[in-house]
Amino acid sequence: DWWQVVTGPVEAPAFNAETRAFLGQSADVLAAMEWSEQIWRELTAALKDSTGRKGKALFQPLRQALTGRDHGPE
Repeated sequence: DWWQVVTGPVEAPAFNAETRAFLGQSADVLAAMEWSEQIWRELTAALKDSTGRKGKALFQPLRQALTGRDHGPE
Protein backbone atom coordinates (compact mmCIF):
# COMPACT_ATOMS: atom_id res chain seq x y z
CA ASP A 1 0.00 0.00 0.00
CA TRP A 2 2.82 2.42 0.83
CA TRP A 3 4.61 1.57 -2.42
CA GLN A 4 2.03 3.77 -4.19
CA VAL A 5 3.11 6.69 -2.00
CA VAL A 6 6.75 6.12 -2.97
CA THR A 7 6.11 5.69 -6.68
CA GLY A 8 3.27 8.25 -6.92
CA PRO A 9 1.29 10.01 -7.88
CA VAL A 10 0.10 11.24 -4.50
CA GLU A 11 -3.26 12.91 -4.24
CA ALA A 12 -3.29 15.36 -1.33
CA PRO A 13 -6.62 16.25 0.27
CA ALA A 14 -8.25 19.66 -0.14
CA PHE A 15 -6.75 21.97 2.47
CA ASN A 16 -8.35 25.01 4.09
CA ALA A 17 -6.74 28.43 3.62
CA GLU A 18 -4.81 28.31 6.92
CA THR A 19 -3.27 24.93 6.11
CA ARG A 20 -2.41 26.01 2.55
CA ALA A 21 -0.63 29.06 4.00
CA PHE A 22 1.30 26.82 6.42
CA LEU A 23 2.29 24.43 3.62
CA GLY A 24 3.39 27.36 1.46
CA GLN A 25 5.53 28.66 4.31
CA SER A 26 6.91 25.14 4.78
CA ALA A 27 7.91 24.98 1.11
CA ASP A 28 9.62 28.39 1.37
CA VAL A 29 11.55 27.35 4.48
CA LEU A 30 12.61 24.09 2.85
CA ALA A 31 13.73 25.85 -0.34
CA ALA A 32 16.07 28.06 1.70
CA MET A 33 17.71 25.11 3.48
CA GLU A 34 20.82 23.18 2.52
CA TRP A 35 20.07 19.49 1.90
CA SER A 36 21.46 17.15 4.55
CA GLU A 37 20.74 13.82 6.19
CA GLN A 38 18.94 15.76 8.93
CA ILE A 39 16.72 17.84 6.63
CA TRP A 40 13.42 16.58 8.08
CA ARG A 41 14.54 17.30 11.64
CA GLU A 42 15.87 20.72 10.62
CA LEU A 43 12.72 21.58 8.67
CA THR A 44 10.33 20.61 11.43
CA ALA A 45 12.42 22.45 14.06
CA ALA A 46 12.46 25.60 11.91
CA LEU A 47 8.71 25.37 11.35
CA LYS A 48 8.07 24.80 15.04
CA ASP A 49 10.08 27.93 15.85
CA SER A 50 8.55 30.12 13.14
CA THR A 51 4.91 29.02 13.43
CA GLY A 52 4.54 27.85 17.01
CA ARG A 53 2.94 24.64 15.71
CA LYS A 54 3.86 21.35 17.31
CA GLY A 55 2.66 17.79 17.44
CA LYS A 56 -0.31 16.93 15.23
CA ALA A 57 -0.78 20.55 14.07
CA LEU A 58 2.79 20.51 12.73
CA PHE A 59 3.15 16.99 11.38
CA GLN A 60 -0.28 16.05 10.02
CA PRO A 61 -0.50 18.71 7.27
CA LEU A 62 3.03 17.85 6.17
CA ARG A 63 2.21 14.13 6.09
CA GLN A 64 -1.01 14.75 4.19
CA ALA A 65 0.73 16.95 1.61
CA LEU A 66 3.59 14.49 1.10
CA THR A 67 1.69 11.20 1.23
CA GLY A 68 -2.01 12.01 0.82
CA ARG A 69 -2.60 10.03 4.03
CA ASP A 70 -3.69 10.95 7.54
CA HIS A 71 -1.50 8.34 9.22
CA GLY A 72 1.98 6.97 8.68
CA PRO A 73 2.98 3.32 8.48
CA GLU A 74 3.22 1.24 11.63
